[in-house]
Amino acid sequence: NKLRMTVFPKWYPYNYQEPASRLYPYEGTPPTNWDFARFHLPFWRHLEDSVQQLRGAGVIADLILFHPYDHWGFGCIGGSDPETYDLTHDLEYVRYAVARLAAFSN
Repeated sequence: NKLRMTVFPKWYPYNYQEPASRLYPYEGTPPTNWDFARFHLPFWRHLEDSVQQLRGAGVIADLILFHPYDHWGFGCIGGSDPETYDLTHDLEYVRYAVARLAAFSN
């Protein structure tokens, strides 16, 4: 069994809602005032707990790190202009997510 889920919340037809947990991956204030240099630790602990629970149930957690269904500014962390897009925060996010989640066997 496998459950596919995104790290960032999704915003698209039939899901125009804030996350029920009210947790976000970065420190800041929704919808778009984020400090991309500071990860929100309660969010990451919640995500780890969720992956752990899935592992306990024998379910593979298929995590999608990036997606275009954005309302909060997570889809363009480095800016909206392709010519000047800065990958710094994207790369920090990937390194952080992998460091926190790579030890899970599922």
